Amino acid sequence: MWIGVLHHVVNVHSWILPYSSSNKCEHGPLTSAREKGWLEKDSPAHVSLRSIVLDKRLLNNIPYYLNCRSTAELENFQNLILMYASKRHSYTPPAYRCRNLLAALDHNGHIDREVMTNKDGSIRYQRVFQKKSSRWSVTTCKEPKQYSYVPEMMRKIILKRLDDAIGMNQKMVLEQDDPRRVSSHLAPIPPPPTQQIVHEQRSRFRTSVDMDKTIDYWVE
Repeated sequence: MWIGVLHHVVNVHSWILPYSSSNKCEHGPLTSAREKGWLEKDSPAHVSLRSIVLDKRLLNNIPYYLNCRSTAELENFQNLILMYASKRHSYTPPAYRCRNLLAALDHNGHIDREVMTNKDGSIRYQRVFQKKSSRWSVTTCKEPKQYSYVPEMMRKIILKRLDDAIGMNQKMVLEQDDPRRVSSHLAPIPPPPTQQIVHEQRSRFRTSVDMDKTIDYWVE
């Protein structure tokens, strides 16, 4: 259908394309009272349009534009994850996984909130400053979050703890996919002993000049 626009603009509304299941325009009958004229086939304007419609890069990107029109919802979810797992802190893999699960529960539990309205029934908006574009925009205000799933989640956690026959004093065994099984740190080289690092830092800040001797320069 996308390539069919090349036939439509030259007043050809049915065609034969072996690789397409749609070989005609989907509009109804056209009347003769058309004010705008049609393009001539192979005219400079038609050739320019053909180069745009048949551009390989554009054709490869059409599925992306149809299925991924905006990443706003994904960015909102990523910001929600930062509320539970801030980048300013480090977490063990189990703790980080749990914090991501809490963010997912928060997102899924409040995704269908109703939009708030004013007393006159109009939709309520709030102003937001966009740092990237340096301009103000508005977004709709939604009903406050209720977190109705939290009491049931806390109840299940307590019951799970009461039914645990081993207790919390057991030795923790790392899971098979735990990154700490690969390395205890992210550095590409193994760390030297702590005392060695302390000695190297102290020797680096040492100076051979006696600072007391500089006092003579200030005596008149």
